[in-house]
Amino acid sequence: MKRCLFLKVILMSFLVAACSLPAAVPVIPVSEPSHGLRLYLQTLPQEAQNLTLTLADFKAIGIDGSNIHLDTPPIFLQGHELLALQKRLLSAALPPGEYRGLSLRVTAADLHTDEGITSLLVPDEPVVLQQDFRISQEKTLALFLTLEPQRLITDGYRLTPTFSLWLPKPALPELKGFVSNSAAGTLSVFEKRTPQVVSVLSVGRQPQGLVLDAEQRRAYVALAGDDSIAAIDVTNEKIQDKLRLRPGDAPSELALSPDGHTLVAVNEETSSLSILNADPLYEQGRLLLSSSPRSVFFATSNAITYLLQPEINALAMVDLKRQEIIASVNLEFSPIRGAASPDGRTLYLLTADSPNLLVVDSSSLALRDRILVGYGARSLAVNPHNGMVYVGMKSGEVAFVDAEVSLPIDSLRSDGDAAWLSVDTEENALFVVSGRDGRLGKYDLISKKRLGLIETDGGSYAAVLMGD
Repeated sequence: MKRCLFLKVILMSFLVAACSLPAAVPVIPVSEPSHGLRLYLQTLPQEAQNLTLTLADFKAIGIDGSNIHLDTPPIFLQGHELLALQKRLLSAALPPGEYRGLSLRVTAADLHTDEGITSLLVPDEPVVLQQDFRISQEKTLALFLTLEPQRLITDGYRLTPTFSLWLPKPALPELKGFVSNSAAGTLSVFEKRTPQVVSVLSVGRQPQGLVLDAEQRRAYVALAGDDSIAAIDVTNEKIQDKLRLRPGDAPSELALSPDGHTLVAVNEETSSLSILNADPLYEQGRLLLSSSPRSVFFATSNAITYLLQPEINALAMVDLKRQEIIASVNLEFSPIRGAASPDGRTLYLLTADSPNLLVVDSSSLALRDRILVGYGARSLAVNPHNGMVYVGMKSGEVAFVDAEVSLPIDSLRSDGDAAWLSVDTEENALFVVSGRDGRLGKYDLISKKRLGLIETDGGSYAAVLMGD
């Protein structure tokens, strides 16, 4: 009786959430790749939690001692918000060449206590940060700024900050993750345990869909603005291979077969699927469709992939060897994202204008169940260990759905919109991408607590993790 009562309470909470308006499919901006410099501020020490700072007048120091102004407005920082957030301070274009470091000014600082706010005396001179670095053509360099905890405030009224600047430190390949940033033309490379960005990789225009072959240490990214697919060497963080598709294809999403040999690209603009050999990259075949595809995913078979076509409300089964659709069903609403259960027998589908998670038989494509999760579903992931289904909502809520009882049984609240979900089974954690805010959050799946938050780059779209 207690279990039934608990499930009813959870169900009622999602029925309330279901009263919001339907979610629209997000629009991804088209932009040129943004090369140059990214400056990250590492999480602040506990000693800074009651401080507010304003940083301004950022400059790069050339090898000849000249100063190049970095075009960014003054940055206001609240210490308590940055104890668990790695913040991207600025993105700037810099001429290629050698540099000696950076300089900045602290233009204002306040100390907040129970007795009120005290304005601190800030340094008259700019803070000079010595660290040689090089800017290369069409590459992006990330630098990292740390505020040291020692002697932050002296004499009770004087701010005496000590910053240190350092170059990227490579993470172990097995601990890496990647986020595609569509507006910036980059991949943010992060270390998943901390989690913190460790480098930024320029890859091309409008990177969107990401998949990962953890065994081969190879990631694939769809470059919609370049009509291309790029293969990334996870260890060296370099583009290993690149395939240009047909003009106007604008590949948006990717799926990788379980054996890692076949890659499928969704070409929304030309209403087609590209069937690709993964290593080396080349197109094996192409399937022309009657309407624009939205997403594609595999279950357990290497020869069958599942295709979502929202314009005609269709779910299709594609035989990759025959390069043809072998089964298709019409749904009540427009499917936008899908995933398979660990055993491959069940498919889970989200739709743009329905409050239900659809449960479909993977062989017959017959609808088996509808599970109410509420309007505004954006993202979907399945835990390969226990089969739990996670549904990310535009509101930031992530519902934990137990398909065995056809109910959401738990939830967590993420920062921003939950545009993409990735499960880290090694740490039993969930990574949530907020496309609206350009952030990636890490959450414990047991306690539901946030374990870390990082700012990525413009237009964050998808994330993949080694080990997932």
